[in-house]
Amino acid sequence: MSAQANKKIPTMEVAENKAVQKLIKAGYKDPRKDEGHLRSLVFTSFDGRKYRKFITSFLYLDPSQVKKSQVRDKDYDPIYCQAQLKPLIEKEGLHYVCHINSQKTLETGHNRYPVLMEIYPGEKLPFLEISKPYLENDDGTYTLCKDNQFEDEIAKIGSNSAPPNNPYTMECIGQQIRRLYNIDPTFRGLNPTGDWFEENEGPFDNIMNELHPKQFLSKGTRTKIREKAGKGKSIIKPVEFADWTHAATSRGWPSGVKPGNKKPSRMSFNEWFDPADNTNITTVSTNGNKLKEKVLLELTEKHLDTAMGTTKGIKLLMKVNSPSTNPIALEKERRDFVSSKIDVLNTRLRKNNWAQIKEVYWVKQLNHNSDKGMHFVQDKNGIMKEKK
Repeated sequence: MSAQANKKIPTMEVAENKAVQKLIKAGYKDPRKDEGHLRSLVFTSFDGRKYRKFITSFLYLDPSQVKKSQVRDKDYDPIYCQAQLKPLIEKEGLHYVCHINSQKTLETGHNRYPVLMEIYPGEKLPFLEISKPYLENDDGTYTLCKDNQFEDEIAKIGSNSAPPNNPYTMECIGQQIRRLYNIDPTFRGLNPTGDWFEENEGPFDNIMNELHPKQFLSKGTRTKIREKAGKGKSIIKPVEFADWTHAATSRGWPSGVKPGNKKPSRMSFNEWFDPADNTNITTVSTNGNKLKEKVLLELTEKHLDTAMGTTKGIKLLMKVNSPSTNPIALEKERRDFVSSKIDVLNTRLRKNNWAQIKEVYWVKQLNHNSDKGMHFVQDKNGIMKEKK
């Protein structure tokens, strides 16, 4: 991290004290005295180094002069502002003014800012202008680092930590992770390789523990955040509703989509029927007993309802649960599942004269040119064969 010594710190400390005196005289509170607001000024980065931002001035600006930048997925929460924050400010007054940087970009107070514009329309609003982050040295001196964008982002996230009544969403956290990755893929050493995260364990969990130690702790939630943040970055491509639909239609199969009041949904096993060859279609993951649950259970229901004669077979759209990031290894995972699970199940179905699995299409799961999915078709001997 390149840095340059700064001999103006005493001057900056004096300027900060003068700005705070003006702030207090105007009726507002010193952010350095509040634990939450202090996080925007004094904080520790992921590498354990301490940083300090200085208050450079207290000023009033027209809202048209202020630019917005946010660490959430939206500029502000209108419901929280109207239901809680606005009534509170109208009752008690504004305690802590918003912070801006030297480019007049908003750093803290993203919810307070629109509320103040509504309460005081057409008026100039109070702000504290804040310096760039300075590295605190062991001897108590400070150094201005040239590549301080990462620390700048850490300060914003820390100072905008979510209150109980306005919590961060998974979309917010995904955006924060992505922005930090774009600045420094190594996350100041927590992700040594700089590669994107293909699993939670290790660097991703360590980063989440640093960034939000008291929120989003469950494995499932963190997986969703990682996938949201890594869209387009991760080599593993999440399989979504549209991917299943595209996989079906690209094979000439019915889409399996039925309209809903708010959004479309997937047809059931019985509904998703291809009249071209009288087969039922469904989606299956390799996770656990999904194959038995999605196929054997459905066929058992047909058998008990004496409706087995309505289907001549089953076609599957499949994905590997927790796929390998290596295309060759992923192909092996698919082939192994077909031979060890699908061929074995077909043998059991054939002995009982039940409909068998006729086709399997593995959807694309890697952002890699060599992964184009895989297609298997049952041959005349009842064995699934790969179709190139």
